Amino acid sequence: MSVEALFITALVLILIEIFVPSAGLLTLGGFVAFCAGVILLLMSDTTHFYGLSVEIVIAIGVLIFITFAAFGYYVLKIYGRKTTTGIEAMIGQEVMVIAWTGNKGRIEFEGEAWRAVGDGDIQSGDVVRILDYDNMTLTVKKEN
Repeated sequence: MSVEALFITALVLILIEIFVPSAGLLTLGGFVAFCAGVILLLMSDTTHFYGLSVEIVIAIGVLIFITFAAFGYYVLKIYGRKTTTGIEAMIGQEVMVIAWTGNKGRIEFEGEAWRAVGDGDIQSGDVVRILDYDNMTLTVKKEN
């Protein structure tokens, strides 16, 4: 395979990564193709590649690698965050009981009143922890 074909393959794979979510595999493949092209370029007797010195081509490859590695790091960092919205974010939160009778009542979560079920020893004003969500009703447990 020629050096030009490897560089074009690398460029195409990196550009496809922008539109196709492949978790960085296409970018990795592009970088490998780029490295193979650089190795072929170094093994040849030429000191220039379309007017660019071999050192410039290598510097461009390193810059591309660092850019995508930093971008990938920040994406992985975002995926590791705890959910902050939706039902998943409610589970485990401590909330205040507004009204309670028997084993059901109403609690306040972020300014909204929700139906809740739980133990019978809960009273208005108690702090409870949200354990589960089912059909617009929260299951809670009194904190000791």
